[in-house]
Amino acid sequence: MSTSADQAISLRLHHNIYVSGCPIDGELVVNYRLLQEDDVQEIYVKLRGSAKTVECPLRRLKRQQSTYRESMTLLREDILLWTRGMVYPPPGSDLLCIPFHLPLPPYLPPSFEHDAYRGKASVCYSFTVVGVRPGALQFNRRIHRAIAIVPCDGNALYTQAKIGALVSGLEQSWKVGWRKEKIRRGLWGPRSTVEVHVRRHFESTVERSDVYTLGCVKLSVPDTPSLPILVPLPFIIHVKSITAPLTRAEADSQAPDQVIFPPVPCAFSQFTFSLYRHFLFRTLAHTEARTDEVVTFRQKVDIPLVVDVPPPKWAPVIGTGREASDGKGRWVQESTFRSTIQLDCPPSFAIDIMRCEYFLSLNVPFPGLGNDVEVRIPVAVSSGSVTPIVREGSATTQMPFLDLPPAYWDTNTREWDDHRD
Repeated sequence: MSTSADQAISLRLHHNIYVSGCPIDGELVVNYRLLQEDDVQEIYVKLRGSAKTVECPLRRLKRQQSTYRESMTLLREDILLWTRGMVYPPPGSDLLCIPFHLPLPPYLPPSFEHDAYRGKASVCYSFTVVGVRPGALQFNRRIHRAIAIVPCDGNALYTQAKIGALVSGLEQSWKVGWRKEKIRRGLWGPRSTVEVHVRRHFESTVERSDVYTLGCVKLSVPDTPSLPILVPLPFIIHVKSITAPLTRAEADSQAPDQVIFPPVPCAFSQFTFSLYRHFLFRTLAHTEARTDEVVTFRQKVDIPLVVDVPPPKWAPVIGTGREASDGKGRWVQESTFRSTIQLDCPPSFAIDIMRCEYFLSLNVPFPGLGNDVEVRIPVAVSSGSVTPIVREGSATTQMPFLDLPPAYWDTNTREWDDHRD
């Protein structure tokens, strides 16, 4: 990524996303002749980082707004890179290359931007190059750059190895969330049961016959410390529905083309698989909490999706009760979806004035009133890296592959620290 100030100074950064505790690597390319004409005496870099919250609650009685603010300084460093007479360009050239290697503090929250009706919160970092021009009537030359920073993930290698082991089938360790659910075709009538599974990778299991007497929603994810961003994460969604008990004669009397209630989804678009963010921030006077959908995962043309919908299976009721003695059974329907998802949201974090957490949600709507079945499981999102991140073909892109709004990158609308220095 490269920008310049009147072509006398050009800035090149080598990565898209930086990791706390790691250096910011790049270089300044200086046109020495233009630098002399512009009377630039020295060049230094300002690294700035801050967390800010703003809340505007509406006063209903007086119909006025009061604004509450709070801020934290996260990063504040000035580094001198060049002064006149320090170094000159090679003979026959006007261009002078000044490489830099600037370490970041080890514990920094990720870049973040939240803008809602009643409040705003942000964690912002900037990299500013200042060319100092002496004199009261001369303005300094400067290059502003918003940069993306994520926390270092100390468990990155372990997490990636464990996800790889799950993909290859060498390990079967899952974090599971579940609940039982029963549904009806209408307000009255026999209840059917449903069972929904979500797995980040396929797990071969042997179902016992008595599981068909239960209705349950289960979400299974890898038992890893966190889910890394910018990494394909394999998953499996398994949906099962079980009808109310009926005799074999009643089952055989149904037309071949008749849909068995409750039907299972046959396409990825028939349910909703999403990532949600629970965000809490405070100002001097108030605390605000919000839960927002970050992304709904949809089928993509360039990502393989495997769908398996076998024919319905007849399962006799087993036991000593009346339904078993009458020879009744249940129709069991199943569908399975295999694909991958990728997260590009800021990682989870918590500081004094704000906290960001995530959870996965799977919502399967079945026919009838109030028959949606939803399962949630909290997940920690991490950077998945211990080194700065660069994506292939993106070194010259202005915005990194991190889900931040355009306002984060707009240096013209943000109040930068010391912007007059």
